[in-house]
Amino acid sequence: IDENNELNREEDILVVLHGVLGGSETPQMKDICHYFKKEENCFFSQIIFIQNKGINDTPLSKPKPYNAESIDEVKEAIDFIISRNKNCRLYFIGISLGSLILTQLFLEYPNIKNVVGFVSISNPFHLKHSYSNMGYFTSQMLLYIMRNKIDNHPILYSKYDVIKGSSIKKLSEFDKEFTFSVHDEINCLESYWDRTSVNNKIGNLKYFTLFINAEDDDITALNEVDFNQSNFFYNYSKI
Repeated sequence: IDENNELNREEDILVVLHGVLGGSETPQMKDICHYFKKEENCFFSQIIFIQNKGINDTPLSKPKPYNAESIDEVKEAIDFIISRNKNCRLYFIGISLGSLILTQLFLEYPNIKNVVGFVSISNPFHLKHSYSNMGYFTSQMLLYIMRNKIDNHPILYSKYDVIKGSSIKKLSEFDKEFTFSVHDEINCLESYWDRTSVNNKIGNLKYFTLFINAEDDDITALNEVDFNQSNFFYNYSKI
């Protein structure tokens, strides 16, 4: 957990969960922090970045990198934050994979009393659909980051075919060769994609949620998302 405690209001806490690109060391995360540190935007007493294992040089003791089923670990972090701030009001921002994980978490835990609302930015909603929709540049950039994690932990991944991993050209291949291999609880790749999908479940969210996706966001196959679900108010706006 990376915290910034320099702000001046009590109880209101912003919690940010990153995507694959990185944690609080990345420019987009620093921009969030700088924006809410400005006097006119000073709404929160704390800004907390949850760093997933292996991200931003955090320890990776087991060969289980950050993936779409990292819900329990994020829930542990939220419980820890609440334990130190029992009367806090929590506001969340999730970016890319982080927004997918938070959406799943809030569907599974609909009664966390401290949670006020959630902003989802560039949510993939369904990994398989996202991979199919994704452009070449985006997919290769994400693959480069994922391969680096493997290459930087040769001992940890010694029993896996790292050389083959370095030649992988698609994200679906990466999931097949590594995400599937290193996570014992993932016994079927299609099942993993289906379990982590939220494209047909967002109508069940109990917390106030704002989804923000660019019209041409190639991480999200928007045509595969059901925005007309019960209990879900959908207003599409071009900005």
